[in-house]
Amino acid sequence: MEKGKLQYMKSHDWHVLLEEVLLAALRGSMPEGPRIAAIRLGHCFKRICEKAIRVSDLSALQTYLAKTCALLEVQFPPAFWNVMPHLHLHLPRELYWCGPVHARWMYSVERYLGHLKSLVRNKAMLEGSMAMGYMYEEALGFVTEHFIMYPVSARIIWDMEEDEHDTGKVLEGQGREQHWADADLKEVHEHIIHHCDVMDSLYMWVN
Repeated sequence: MEKGKLQYMKSHDWHVLLEEVLLAALRGSMPEGPRIAAIRLGHCFKRICEKAIRVSDLSALQTYLAKTCALLEVQFPPAFWNVMPHLHLHLPRELYWCGPVHARWMYSVERYLGHLKSLVRNKAMLEGSMAMGYMYEEALGFVTEHFIMYPVSARIIWDMEEDEHDTGKVLEGQGREQHWADADLKEVHEHIIHHCDVMDSLYMWVN
């Protein structure tokens, strides 16, 4: 907000302002006539944007909205009444034809497009940056879901309060490369094969 003006607001922010905030903010700050007209308009938009609307209530909503628009025309100057307030009269009829508004508005699509724009790292290759960022997110999501099934706790090498000889070797310095014998590798390989859930399901399918 700058000098009493609301700036940098999206269309969804204006909806929330009209349906929720304005109803409470106008109490005691405007004369009774304009205040009631503005509050009725906020109630109309709140009813229109509900997720569940009965078809039998649309006729009453159409009448309520028409009276609200007439009240706005009486209480506000003639310059206020242009094509935009007149469009409110057609919204209940659109609900009857197309269904609830929440299944048709573009807020979720615009929000996702804004997320894709945030993935751009190279402005010379916009689509490539979005595709690469999407691939990274998918890979991270897959890895995260995969490792949730395998809870791993940190292994304590040596606790300062315990004796060094009770916890085994203390890892210090640079690691050395070690080579296993062929017999040990074969034993480890057979152990993994015989204790793998995927191989059990494969054996059941073959048999």
